[in-house]
Formats: sequence, structure tokens, C-alpha cells
Amino acid sequence: MTKSDQEYYYLTIGGFIIEIFFCPQKEEVCLSQRKRLMSEVKQEFLPFLTKKPKTADARIEFHFRIPIVFPFDKKKNRLFFITYFIDEGDKILTYYYLNAFQFSYLLLYVLHKLLVRHQGFVLHASACLINDRIDLFMGPSGAGKTTVLNNLKKYYRPFADDTVIVRKKGSDFRVYQTPLNESNRKMIKASSKSYRLGRIFFIHKARSDRIDKIAETESVIARLSNQLRSRKQDKSQQFKTLLQLVNKKIFFELYFKKVSADLGQLLV
Repeated sequence: MTKSDQEYYYLTIGGFIIEIFFCPQKEEVCLSQRKRLMSEVKQEFLPFLTKKPKTADARIEFHFRIPIVFPFDKKKNRLFFITYFIDEGDKILTYYYLNAFQFSYLLLYVLHKLLVRHQGFVLHASACLINDRIDLFMGPSGAGKTTVLNNLKKYYRPFADDTVIVRKKGSDFRVYQTPLNESNRKMIKASSKSYRLGRIFFIHKARSDRIDKIAETESVIARLSNQLRSRKQDKSQQFKTLLQLVNKKIFFELYFKKVSADLGQLLV
């Protein structure tokens, strides 16, 4: 590996290649910050690291600059915010004072931009690999998305417990993991691999386990839209892809017990 290669990381997320450039520094304080951040990013996103590609879909550059501080509440002069990054269109400029957690949300911002242009979106859902396809489990906070995974992990591999990336590829939809830190790290194994989308379940806690197929699409559109994680200005564009997903008619109501040993068999 050359010295130049050591200044770059390449991440494969959502089927996109994101180039990360760590601008070289000479000052000791800058070097320590750079070394810390490179180590954190490598450790946090190791499953997404890839070899140098011919081209990249996006570029993020880290520089050592003094942060610009803006007043947020001018009247009381108490609240301030610091510049997080600068969007220059073809690349993002950011700073070495970030940590890996903050960087994950910067990655998500970059992903949102790419997904809008490439028929994709982020959904609030848990997910499981069942019969070589990814089934999604959706519902508002507290509906039991993680509980479903706990009931299924004996039979199937949990894929995500909070958010997933969905992209239309040809006539199919593919599902990817997001770069966000999953709360159940022991249960979720991070990977850049994608799988075909299987079924989407809207989940409900109940006294017994049951699956009902949803025939009409009107309610599906509204419920799916509520779980779309997108910027306000992008929703109209992503809604077109969402409608194509609705036309797949792969939606079900899933009723489940809090502790269910039979749920895995029900989803075969």
C-alpha cells in the first residue's frame, strides 16, 4: 500500500461506492486527530470497507479547519451551532473533530442524495433473511420490531432492527443495511451484501400468531409513506419508486405474541 492509498478509504453501502479522503496534515495536533478519526472510521465501518474502485459515486473529504460557529438564538445569545459539513454538490467537505457516530449520519446524508437519483429510499423497519430473501417488519415505535426479531432469530438470520435501504434494480427491489449503528450488535452482523426483497409485514401485538394478506393498496401507501426516512424536499421524487413497490402486492398484516416459539414456522 502506497502513502497515497493510506489517505483514502472506500465504503460500499447501499450498492454505492463512497470515497473517503483524509487530507494529509503536518502539525502534531492535526496528525493525532487524523489518526484517531481514521482508526474510528475503520473500526466502525470495517464490514463496508472495499478495495479501490475505478470510480466512486460520492466523495467525502476530511480537513483540519477551525469550525465556524453560528448563533441559533440571537435574542438570548445562548444557543449556537457548529458547521457540520459543507455540501459542494460533487463532494462533501467536513472536519476532523467529528467522531464515528457523527460520521455515520453524514454518510446517511450522502446516501439520501444518491438514493433520490437511483430509485431508492430508507425505510424504518426491522428485517430478517428468510428463504434467501429479506422480509421487512414495519410499525410505529413500540410496535415490536425488535421483539419480532427476537422471536425469529432461532430460525432465521436478523438483518436489521431499525432501518434498511431499499433500491429498485431492474424489475426487483434489493435490500441493504444502513451505516447506522444497530442497537443489537450481537444479533445483527453488518455486511455490504444485498438481498432480494421478499415480503413486507405491518406488525401488531396480539394474543395469537396470524398472517393476513392485504388486498387493497390505499392503506399500504399511507402506512409505507409514514415509515419513509427522507428529507422533505425529496419525498415527492421517492414517492414514485414507493408506488412501484406497492404494486408488487407483497404486503401482509402480522399478528404475534410477545413470546412466540411458533412464529418462525408461520413465516416459512
